[in-house]
Amino acid sequence: MSWTQDDTGLSYQKNPRVTETNIYDSDGNRKRATIDYTSFGLPSDVYEYAADGATQLRRTHTDYCWDSAYLDRRIIGLPAGRLVYDGSGTLFSKIAYAYDGSDSRGFTAVGPAMQHDDTYYGSGLTYDAAI
Repeated sequence: MSWTQDDTGLSYQKNPRVTETNIYDSDGNRKRATIDYTSFGLPSDVYEYAADGATQLRRTHTDYCWDSAYLDRRIIGLPAGRLVYDGSGTLFSKIAYAYDGSDSRGFTAVGPAMQHDDTYYGSGLTYDAAI
């Protein structure tokens, strides 16, 4: 495994995270993956490689909710969407996530929930990902 951290100049670890893994079996087969990170140390792209360790087979990209309504409340790391590409860059899968959506989506509000903080996390707090 290869690692990085928030401040590579420190003599101690600060938010260490894996950037590359290489796994071998007794027959010499290899599985390699690399990881790129975005703000807050969140993984943004995971690259998976063929047995030669160089030919890219797949890339999984994750977008995150950077909306101030969430960040101001320290809600960090909500995925907004996940995109999966093959080695040639063709999109194979796309998933979009929505949180606290403004439309009803089939749900009917029956009143405030028990022990719920409607002051800071009321029905006006919405986010719909557009990826």
